[in-house]
Amino acid sequence: MERGLLDIVVNTSTTTSVDYELLNSIVNSLELYRKTWSDEDYTMFLQSFNKMLESISPIKYYPEVLWKLDSLDVLPLWGLNIDKQLLMDLLADIVLVKTSSGRYDYVASLKNNLIILMRELGVDEPEEVLKTCSSRIDEGECLVYTAILLLIKSSNP
Repeated sequence: MERGLLDIVVNTSTTTSVDYELLNSIVNSLELYRKTWSDEDYTMFLQSFNKMLESISPIKYYPEVLWKLDSLDVLPLWGLNIDKQLLMDLLADIVLVKTSSGRYDYVASLKNNLIILMRELGVDEPEEVLKTCSSRIDEGECLVYTAILLLIKSSNP
């Protein structure tokens, strides 16, 4: 992964609610890019995604997750017919887990949606990959980091 992508993950502001308009912008711009391959659509996707990351920063760093994900070959998001609702739910789960002090129901939903997305992206045994987070007291934060890195990795051209 490029160093610039990791810099995005360590910003310093917070929010307490889900901005569904922003999440829709992320999902819709990805859908547009999937159809047009336009640099403008990709830029719109990146800007929206970065804005979401800024809204939930800081994001805790887990080197063992980075190592695991770095070794995976994942399919690109725009090359697949990923269910828009799955992506929207995953993004909302990321925000909810980050802003709710790790409520169990939000963490469980994030984990479930992350497993589904990982399978869609061609990851064998996603539960095995997520074991790194399951054994941690701060499982929710670790899953947020995992989901964000997976989205970054699968959305890089």
